[in-house]
Amino acid sequence: MERLERLHDGMVELQGRLELVPSLDGLLMASLRPVLLLYRGRIVGANLAMEQLLGESQEQLEGQDPAARLIATEAAGNRPAEVQVLDGEGRWRHLQVEWLDAAPYQLLIFERASAQELGDLLAARERAREDSRLKSRYLTLLQRELEPLLSELTEEMRGGDDRIAPQRHAHLRERIADLMLLMSSLAGEQKGEALRKMRLPSRQAGPLRVLVVDDGPVNRMLASQVLETQGLRVDSVASGAEALELQQRHAYDMVLMDIFMPGMDGVEAARHWREQEAQRPEISRSILVALTANATEKDRRRFHDVGMDDYLAKPYAPRELVELLQRWRPDAFEEAPAQ
Repeated sequence: MERLERLHDGMVELQGRLELVPSLDGLLMASLRPVLLLYRGRIVGANLAMEQLLGESQEQLEGQDPAARLIATEAAGNRPAEVQVLDGEGRWRHLQVEWLDAAPYQLLIFERASAQELGDLLAARERAREDSRLKSRYLTLLQRELEPLLSELTEEMRGGDDRIAPQRHAHLRERIADLMLLMSSLAGEQKGEALRKMRLPSRQAGPLRVLVVDDGPVNRMLASQVLETQGLRVDSVASGAEALELQQRHAYDMVLMDIFMPGMDGVEAARHWREQEAQRPEISRSILVALTANATEKDRRRFHDVGMDDYLAKPYAPRELVELLQRWRPDAFEEAPAQ
């Protein structure tokens, strides 16, 4: 009996010690650095930071060959110290990796390869390149919009049906306002007052408040000017962290959230936005709209999973943004009451 009691006590002590040992999944998920777990050269585990970096869930990554997403750019002994990683936005990013072997398992722990200052410079350079690419796309969009407009103007000058002239004039006037907005945004000019005068007089914007979250200055300027010309209150920030700070001070009817941003991306920011929103039930639920150049079915599912309501593909015309707002908040565009 004494031996059984000692054996029982030993088993209880052993069980208590085992309960203190954290699970592998728990260790991976607790890391803020991206982590991949390989078994015989195949992915069998990933933490949340890695899922966000690669843009896929752990279930989707399991069984994949990491060589399809990782390219070694520098070797240290038999293991790479620096790699290029294909992220969820289709961009190759330089990261440093610590490669730990425990055959047949391998653990890859990633971090930025460069110092913080160099990382900031690289991020600024990438943002400048993206800004340049967006300007080029907007110019292409501007050219595409101008060609049919010039044809309509030519036809109008040659004469037409006088009965539909007022409607045609209003339509042409509205399209010219959109083009002016595109041109002023590309030039970095503020022409809000002139554009407000070109709004259709039959519309009355409601007191909605919109937040534009985008690290690209061209996109922030374009969206802000479009919405301000509709009489809306607009705030704009360049990062997800700044957006979450503003959420604590203001209630927003709609949030336009860029997906690819340095640091906290739009998906993570949207997840935190909904979490903070749940803590303030007295505040109405914001409409979250993803701004992205990539809008595949997988992307749309990812946006939906974190609580985003819609998306707008870049580059977008001013009319597309207004139509998005009309679709979600038609009450902001009700007919003005008679005076």
